[in-house]
Amino acid sequence: MKKIAILTTNIGNSGGTERVVSFVANNFSKKNDVTVYSMVKTSISTFYELDSKISIRYLNLYQYEHEKRVLFKTIKKVWNTISFFYKVKNIDADIIIGTSKSINIYLSLLSFFFKKKIIGCEHFAHNAPMSKFIKTIRLVAYKRLDRLIVLTLFDYNYYKSKGIKTEIIPNAIPFQINQRPEHRAKIILAVGRHSIQKRFDLLLRIWLKAKLYEHGWQLKIIGDGELFDRNKSLAIDLGIAESVFFEPPTKDIVDEYLNASFFVMTSEYEALPMVLIESMYCGLPCIAFDCDTGPRDIIEDNVDGFIVPFGNIELFSQKMIWLSNNDVILKEMSTSAVLNISRFSAQTIYEKWNGLIRDIYE
Repeated sequence: MKKIAILTTNIGNSGGTERVVSFVANNFSKKNDVTVYSMVKTSISTFYELDSKISIRYLNLYQYEHEKRVLFKTIKKVWNTISFFYKVKNIDADIIIGTSKSINIYLSLLSFFFKKKIIGCEHFAHNAPMSKFIKTIRLVAYKRLDRLIVLTLFDYNYYKSKGIKTEIIPNAIPFQINQRPEHRAKIILAVGRHSIQKRFDLLLRIWLKAKLYEHGWQLKIIGDGELFDRNKSLAIDLGIAESVFFEPPTKDIVDEYLNASFFVMTSEYEALPMVLIESMYCGLPCIAFDCDTGPRDIIEDNVDGFIVPFGNIELFSQKMIWLSNNDVILKEMSTSAVLNISRFSAQTIYEKWNGLIRDIYE
């Protein structure tokens, strides 16, 4: 039995990273002593369920993302760094797993002061927007990790070429369902944070162009985020508010997947999005804008969904119209989606994690 500590930014969040943290923690807790450490605490409970054997600890660092006063923001950053080093240095664990770029960098610095095994997980593609300075720091720091976990071959080849010990372990299907419905509602589903990355503004313009609301279809967008109000206002300005439903994150997301007819994603960049894996497992064909990583690693174009060149609103809307008008193709793609996504089964991914732990200790 190993003592495993998993460090994440905010275990109360409802995002894909937190979904992965819950999966890894729950599976490791079957044979190990697992503690999840959250940098901040914004809710009294975790969004995703954790096994009762798992301990949860909060480091209670400051949140400074929305701090506009430069001096106060700098002070909070410095204090967080000192506090992180002090608290994490004294964690009683054999293995520490970081789940964000910042945490991974901090852990790499701490590696000079203790002999614990350190695993860093990257949930974003290496070419996601960030300054050259941060990219350089990241490369230097990651060479101190015992292993870096990435989600795609694209990122594996990049980090491996930089001399970083890297492994591919994709996200797993985080739940099980026994039956998928024969008949579904005329709902097109999107799930994600209302952020610049997700480009829901483009999705709303696609919805306007496709005009599927004239045939009884609805667009449902589930998620929160800093652009939530702006996107709701845009729907009103475009005159489509009556057919677009903005809903907050829900723990019953499986029910939403099972009720919809197909899934759409308009992200500008992704790593390996959980929502695509989850939706396809629930039998939803997917239409997504192409990125360097993400959709093309999951969707088989013209088999279980469509991959559209980024920003091509015309083609995206055509694919939506075509799927909405072809029940037979929709059902064929639904079947293909379930078969294709089986490679992300929980057992398969759990075995990869167990193999990694064994390799680190050999």
